[in-house]
Amino acid sequence: MAFAGCIKLKDVVFNHGLEQIKVEAFSRCSSLEEVNLPATVGVVGKKAFAKCDQLVTVSLSEGLVRIDDGAFANSNKLDVIKIPISVESVGKNIVPKSTKQEMAQKTTTPENAEILEKEIEAATEIVDAASAITETTNNTSQKQVKGKSKTWASMSSFVSSALSPSWNTKRQPQDEKKTNAESPISKSNATVQSSMDNDESDTVFVYLGGNQKVPKDVIRVRIDPTVKKIEPSAFARCKGLTDVEFSENLVEIGFSAFYYCSSVTLVRLPSRTEVIGNMAFLGCSNLVEVSVPSTVAYVGKSAF
Repeated sequence: MAFAGCIKLKDVVFNHGLEQIKVEAFSRCSSLEEVNLPATVGVVGKKAFAKCDQLVTVSLSEGLVRIDDGAFANSNKLDVIKIPISVESVGKNIVPKSTKQEMAQKTTTPENAEILEKEIEAATEIVDAASAITETTNNTSQKQVKGKSKTWASMSSFVSSALSPSWNTKRQPQDEKKTNAESPISKSNATVQSSMDNDESDTVFVYLGGNQKVPKDVIRVRIDPTVKKIEPSAFARCKGLTDVEFSENLVEIGFSAFYYCSSVTLVRLPSRTEVIGNMAFLGCSNLVEVSVPSTVAYVGKSAF
């Protein structure tokens, strides 16, 4: 339930490497309009995107294996959803009754067509060779005929193998739509910011970690490169905070670190982040966009 109930969240970037969308992770995100899952996601959990009232587009990649009960339930603006052929298990009521479910079809790509053509050519040559063997052995002795029969049996097996539609059963590698290099979080300085223009005249508060006291009227913050953890409640209730410049060395965001920082609208976490503590961004009521890197291994309860 990490992002559940973020009613102003409109856009989420799912980075390549993410493996699972957990139970109710984005449920009741009533402003979320689009979901594009990378090929690395294998499971969409129960009610993961339930009651997303504005959700109109869902793109599921081949590589997805399981969609659990009610994954997109009550997301009533969703007209159609295409289920990849890789999906092995589909739960109950994954979409509203009005939503059309389509199973994606395997298409013959130019590459597949070329493979098929080559296999057919090879099989034809084998058949011709086998026919020639048959003709040259018609007038031979019974002993030779027996030898031919063994040869033909071997050829028949080869022909059967050559004609098998392996081109249609081989799984094609997936293109990675988003790599870490293309993702917003790969920039040297990931940020949390508001939609307000930066004013260079604002004083920048440098956060050094530990027990450092943070003024409640802080507007702009830079996390020092030596800081690997933002301490619990470090910026809690800093309601005027609009910009935070993270260091790429940041690993952990502590419990309630940005609790009720209501001027924050966008969160882009740095690429080495591993832990987002409980209620880390809870109460950030104007938050509209979140980017979480694939390095994150733990997201606490009510983190957003």
